[in-house]
Order: sequence, then C-alpha cells, then structure tokens
Amino acid sequence: MKQIHIPRQMGQAVRTKRLELGLTQRELAGKAGVSERLVLSLEQGEATGIRLDKLLGILGSLGLSLYVGGGLSAATAVHQSSASPLASDKGPTKSYEETYADFVAESLSDAYDWEG
Repeated sequence: MKQIHIPRQMGQAVRTKRLELGLTQRELAGKAGVSERLVLSLEQGEATGIRLDKLLGILGSLGLSLYVGGGLSAATAVHQSSASPLASDKGPTKSYEETYADFVAESLSDAYDWEG
C-alpha cells in the first residue's frame, strides 16, 4: 500500500497502473466514464479539483482502491491498539515542501533506474 501525500503521487500511481495494464489514456477514460483530458491532468498531478466520484471511477477501472486511515496499516493499527497510548506518536509530520522534495528525488531516482 502506497501513501499519497500530494496530488502528483496519485497521478503517478494511476499512470503506473495504467501502463502495467497496457491501457492508453483514452482507453482508461472510456472505461472510467471520464474525459481523456481528466486522465491526463490527473496523471500530471494537475487535477487538484477532481470530483471524488470521478477519481473513484478511475481507480476502480484500474483495480485500485482508496484507503482512508490514520496513517497506519490495518496490521500496525491492531498491534498499536494494545500498546501504550503514545506508541503512535512519531513526532511531527513532514511539510508539503519536504514531501514534495522527497517525491521529486524518488521520481528522478526511478527515472534514472528505468533508463539505465
């Protein structure tokens, strides 16, 4: 399960899965009942105002789902529920800028791994 912190990460996840399935943006749009432009915008991280029903349609067409939780996997949540109340306190979370910088670094690293 991959955590999504910024819109561009959602777009990258959609694009990766679409390519794994061998679908074009047009084919995905048709399956999901959305415009090709919306798929393109989503994959580029520019569809920040996308309606939830359209996002869920795209994800469903790819066999993906959206999970909402407290930042913990189900197994971790069960384990920590029996731990002390402070067990889930891991300090401050990253800022948007830090998360975006990490995402860019990871994407560049993936791009260089892919090319070479």
